[in-house]
Amino acid sequence: MRDNSIEFHEKINNKIAYLESLITATGNNQTVWVTNFYEFFDKFFLQRNWIELFNTLSERFHYNYSDSEEEKKACIPFADYLLRMAGIPIIPTGIPIIPTVIPTIPVHQFQGMEDIIPKIFKIYNQLGSYFITYTENYEKARLVYHFMEIFFQHNTQATAIINHQMGYIFRRVRKHDEAIDYFNRALTRYDNTQEVDRVTTLLHLGSTYRDRYRDTNQNPKDLQEAEKYLDLSFQTTEAILESPNFTAEQKQKQMVSIMHCQGQLYRLQNKLAEAKTMFEKTLEIKRRIYGDIHSDVGIALQELGTTLGLHSEHKLAIDYLSKAVKILEQCHPSKTTHRVAFAVGELGYYGYYLGGEYKTAVSTLQDAKERLLAALRNNLDHSDIQLCQEFLAVASKAYQAQQDRIAKYKEPEENTASQKTEAAKEQQDEQEEISYKLSI
Repeated sequence: MRDNSIEFHEKINNKIAYLESLITATGNNQTVWVTNFYEFFDKFFLQRNWIELFNTLSERFHYNYSDSEEEKKACIPFADYLLRMAGIPIIPTGIPIIPTVIPTIPVHQFQGMEDIIPKIFKIYNQLGSYFITYTENYEKARLVYHFMEIFFQHNTQATAIINHQMGYIFRRVRKHDEAIDYFNRALTRYDNTQEVDRVTTLLHLGSTYRDRYRDTNQNPKDLQEAEKYLDLSFQTTEAILESPNFTAEQKQKQMVSIMHCQGQLYRLQNKLAEAKTMFEKTLEIKRRIYGDIHSDVGIALQELGTTLGLHSEHKLAIDYLSKAVKILEQCHPSKTTHRVAFAVGELGYYGYYLGGEYKTAVSTLQDAKERLLAALRNNLDHSDIQLCQEFLAVASKAYQAQQDRIAKYKEPEENTASQKTEAAKEQQDEQEEISYKLSI
C-alpha cells in the first residue's frame, strides 16, 4: 500500500519548494521554463537525494488504465508532485500557447542519466494517461506531453508514443486538424517493435477523420479516409493475431478496439443493425477482460444504448444508458467529469427523448448540461455544451407540444378517432423535424 504519511508529504513539499525557487528565479516564460528545467536536471537532479525522491514518487504513482478504482484514487496526492517536479506549475494560468518549434536540447545534456531516463518516460507517460483517462484534465495532460516532447526529442520510439498521445488530446477537444497532424507524425516514427501502438494510432486517425466528417461539413473524403485507416488497422491487426509475440489479452484488446470503431462507423452510415451487433460483441468481450465495473465497460454500454435508441428500442436504450451512467460515475473521481456528463446527456436524448418520455428527457438533459458546465474546468472542449443545449431545446419543445396536445384533447368524450390520429401525426412530425449529431 502506498505511504500517504504526513511526514512523507512534508518532505516532498520542502524539496519541491526548493525546486520551484530555482526554476522561477528567472521568470515564467515557457522558453525559460524549458531551459531552467534542464539546467536544474543537469545540476541538481543527479544528486543522490533527488534521485531517491523521484524513485519514491515513481513507486507511489503507477497508474494504469486497468487499475482498480481504489488504486487510481491512491494516485491523486502524487500527481501534482510529479507536475511540480517538471516545473509545470510555473506556466501562467490559462491555456498556454505551445510553441510550434521545439527547443533543441543537446544530447550531451543527458550524459550520466541513461539509467533513469526510461523511468522518467514511464512515470510521465503514466501521469499524462492519468490526466487524460481518469481526471479528463486535458490541459494538464497537454502540458505533460509537451514537456515530454522536448525532453525525449532525441528518442524516436518515445517521440512516436508522445505524438500519439498529443493527437489523442487534440482529438478529445475536437481540434481535428491538429490531431490528424500528430497521429501522422506518430506513424512516421514507429519502428517494427511498436506494431500494437501503430494499430492504435491507425484506429484513432480513422476515428478523427470520422469525427471531422460528423462535426464539420460532412466532406465525403473524410469518410473515405476513415474507412481507409480502419482497413489498415485491420490488416496490421491480422499480423498481430498470428504473431507469438503478443499475449492473448493484448490480442483481445486490439480486436475489441477495432470492433468499437467499426460499430461507430456503421452507426454514422446509418447501418444500425450492424452497429448494434458490433457493440453487443464489444460489450461481451470488454466484460470478459475488465469485469463489470470498469470505464471501458461503461463506454461500451453507452455506445450500445445510443445505438438502440436510434434503432427504436427505447426501453433497452434507457436500461443500457442508465447502467452506463452508474458505472462511469463509479469509475471517475468526480461525477462532473466530461465522460459521465455526456453519458447523462445521451440517456436524456437517445433514451428518454427518442422514447417519447419528454418530461424526464428535459430534466435529464438539464442535469447533463449542469454537469458539462462543471466539467469545463478540466475540459478544453465547449462543443458538447452547445450540443447538449440543442438537445435540451428540442426535448423542451417536444414536452411543451405534448402538454399542449394533452390540453387540446383532454376531454375523453371529445377524443374522436380523427383527433387521436391528428395528435399522433403532430407528434410524429415533430420527431421528424429533429436533426441531431452523434457525438461520442
